[in-house]
Amino acid sequence: MSTTVPPGRQAPRRSHPKTVLWVTACAACVLVIAGAALYITGRHTAPGPAAKPKPTPRATARHRETPQQSIPAQFAGSWSGTVRQSDPALAVTVQITLTGGTAHGTIGYPQLGCSGKLGLVSEGHNQLILGLTITSGQRSCVNGKVMLAAQRDGSLEFTFLQHGGDNPTGTLARV
Repeated sequence: MSTTVPPGRQAPRRSHPKTVLWVTACAACVLVIAGAALYITGRHTAPGPAAKPKPTPRATARHRETPQQSIPAQFAGSWSGTVRQSDPALAVTVQITLTGGTAHGTIGYPQLGCSGKLGLVSEGHNQLILGLTITSGQRSCVNGKVMLAAQRDGSLEFTFLQHGGDNPTGTLARV
């Protein structure tokens, strides 16, 4: 059965699903391009929470001129000694290896069955502050910061820095 259209009138057009899909996709592309253009040109109203200012060429150059801190030769090598704390009473062997010219080292507490990585936080006159990350035996040992101070006799004074508590200390000798 066919329908006839009176003369002077056009048959109503049916929308084709492919045409609708194509028009929608084009409109979405135009919106994405416009949004990107506004963002790139800096004409967006509010930066996202993670937005950071771009470094200026002068700041970048200044950063490159600053030498990266590294472990001085006097601290480089393998060290071992007993570290004690009073509350609770504890005396354990600590073994440290520091690689000169880098910012890294390792630490082990053999009696406690734990070990970890050391990373240089700061370096001052005859003193290092190292971040300690326990990588094995986390139930027995905790992350924190270690201070090493070079002594006149060639040993290192070891201090585990704790918040509001007894700071375990001891003397380490070169192995």
